[in-house]
Amino acid sequence: SSSSSSSSSLPPKTITTDDTDYKYDYEGIDAKTRKEMQKRHQGIEMNTDGLSQLILPGEYVVKTNQKTGSKKMVSIERSLGYFWTIKDLKDSNNKPIKSNSKLIPSDIAQVFPPLGDVGTSLTTLTDERITLPQFFTRNNRSMDESAHCTLVAINFNAFGYQMLPSWTEPFEEAFSTRDSNRVEVVRLSIQEGTTLWFLRYLINRGYQKNVADGDKGRMGMYYGYCPELRDVLRMHNNKTGYVYLLDGLGRVRFAGSGKATQDEIDLMIQFVNELTPGLKGPNVSKNRRGSGGRGGKRIR
Repeated sequence: SSSSSSSSSLPPKTITTDDTDYKYDYEGIDAKTRKEMQKRHQGIEMNTDGLSQLILPGEYVVKTNQKTGSKKMVSIERSLGYFWTIKDLKDSNNKPIKSNSKLIPSDIAQVFPPLGDVGTSLTTLTDERITLPQFFTRNNRSMDESAHCTLVAINFNAFGYQMLPSWTEPFEEAFSTRDSNRVEVVRLSIQEGTTLWFLRYLINRGYQKNVADGDKGRMGMYYGYCPELRDVLRMHNNKTGYVYLLDGLGRVRFAGSGKATQDEIDLMIQFVNELTPGLKGPNVSKNRRGSGGRGGKRIR
């Protein structure tokens, strides 16, 4: 099968010797799904080693009929198997989204998608009801794109949650408390499924214990499904952690996933300084010494 970056060789659900070749084009994709694909954030780079790159809105993939060559949309589970998320993480080293090596240009950067405005409410650990993306720009009254910068850290389960400090801790260490009015971390935990809704008080209590008091007002808890938000931000695999760096207007200018490497930390901090010039925080080299080159403190 082809080894080019535009195609990926994947075993069918039942393991056989011949692999199926998936090419990322619009063939076999219906008009409704194509329209949904237009909403996706263009600047987010997918890891070409993983399966997430192939996922279509509505959790479908394109499957090619081996005999006729015709293409059609089939559900992920039917095509890739029920445990596709685990294979995806293994193939991509827990990083379905590849970190941007440059800031996403402002002309193609899109505002973080809405959450909590209709339907299920989004509340912080201090019981404040919030809506996104308004919450990210709440302190930027002048709506100046370089006045403020937010690192949004998102998890769906405990495994993803454990990866996020590798991004958030070096971020918080790099910028002093004097920058807190311009730079902040917002955490978002999305709990999908009816069972978790019934357990929400229990789950919230667990997070209450783990999250520092000063961060509770910036930790959003969402109980419910949000397929559009997930698709737009390319969070197809809910078994890992995701981070997004937003400018003062709430536009996504950088995305990453999994556990941060030292290079990713250095880049992220460089991007924060580019997006919000004049910060008082220490520079990248201090951060490198402080984190011992391991990418932030170990998760306790």
